[in-house]
Amino acid sequence: MKYFIIICGICFIALVACTGQGEDAKNENITGDNSMMFSIDGVAYPLRFANFQRNSLVTVDIKPRWKFLWAKNYAETDPNIILAPYSIQIRENSIGVSSNAEMLVYDASGAYKYKEGISTAAPVVFGRNAMAFVRESLLLKYQDYNREILRDHGSISHLDEYSYALLFKPSLEQILSVVQFTGGPHRKPMTFRACLSNLEDDSFDWIYEGEGVLDHAALSKDGSRIVIIQGDEVISINAQSGERTEPYKIDLENAIVASLDINDNLIIFGENIEIIGDEEDENAEEKSHRFLKGFSPTGEELWSVELNNPSINQPPVCGGSGEVYVIDNRMVNCHKDGELLWQYILKSSAETWLTVTKNDYIIVLNGNFLTILNSDGVKQYEDMFCKTDETFETPVAVDKSGRLYVAGNRNLYCFETID
Repeated sequence: MKYFIIICGICFIALVACTGQGEDAKNENITGDNSMMFSIDGVAYPLRFANFQRNSLVTVDIKPRWKFLWAKNYAETDPNIILAPYSIQIRENSIGVSSNAEMLVYDASGAYKYKEGISTAAPVVFGRNAMAFVRESLLLKYQDYNREILRDHGSISHLDEYSYALLFKPSLEQILSVVQFTGGPHRKPMTFRACLSNLEDDSFDWIYEGEGVLDHAALSKDGSRIVIIQGDEVISINAQSGERTEPYKIDLENAIVASLDINDNLIIFGENIEIIGDEEDENAEEKSHRFLKGFSPTGEELWSVELNNPSINQPPVCGGSGEVYVIDNRMVNCHKDGELLWQYILKSSAETWLTVTKNDYIIVLNGNFLTILNSDGVKQYEDMFCKTDETFETPVAVDKSGRLYVAGNRNLYCFETID
């Protein structure tokens, strides 16, 4: 986790209620039962509330081929805009492209809707009929889809300008979060805090604090527990009560990135360092051994695989039947229960991102090549979708109809999947 987050100021939280997102949202009364406002049930491409969460399994099917529909240049919204998108969010007819300082929102036809300022590496949640995000602002606000303020709450005291959120799950009354405090320019000791906080009076239902740097935080599928990795230890916290389990060891010196699979098993990339020669010799060499491991929710090691040259820009991508997909030595590798099932050779040495669909298609974004593989690793379709010098820093997103969205540093692309 720490390899990827740019540690920057995150001051306060703005919760933005978005009504009018098609007929489904119109039928949900924003003034009625709002307890599920930020629920991701029925949201095709949620980010699972994590600040750095590259999606694994999405809840929609796609078809095996794609065709180009449209591309929108970000400069059309502002000639001076510079984006490095790190996530895409989708809810009904709203597509959000989040970058270091702002989020652009489009509709499914590619029409630009509006822009919101957000903090660097800020968590962004698109819920059932509301979105939530962190912005550089002094007030906690609710506003409707037309950006009219519904509630002006005030500041939140337990975040500061030198913190960043690893996990962020909002509701109207509470926020479940895991926050890393960096120490700021005065180099104070680095600390972290996991908590369930109340918006009304800034109190806490529970709080867990510690020293050091957290490597990763994730939320279980049912939202009942938080999994936190610090160094070579993993701890599980009950999201409602704050009760903690005894930590278990992962036998890795450095936990790099991790995810939870469909059964809430912890799938983790990590490394151990071998010293070649005399440890006291300043000329002794270090050799990194990188592993992919699976752990049960109770901490039992299920399997372990040593990798050669894995890509670590994305947590392990998990399928619907226990498969784990990783990039290693310019190939897509499919593992299950620690066994290698198949490999697919990539076209390019560019950064590669993976997305897995409900019907077990693997969408591979490899530079400017977009590929669809079936569950056996057989290529269904592949083509170059752009010829510009463009970079891509986030996986392909999928909407409810099976459309694909790709965010580069210049354009947002949309593709329809077809037979």
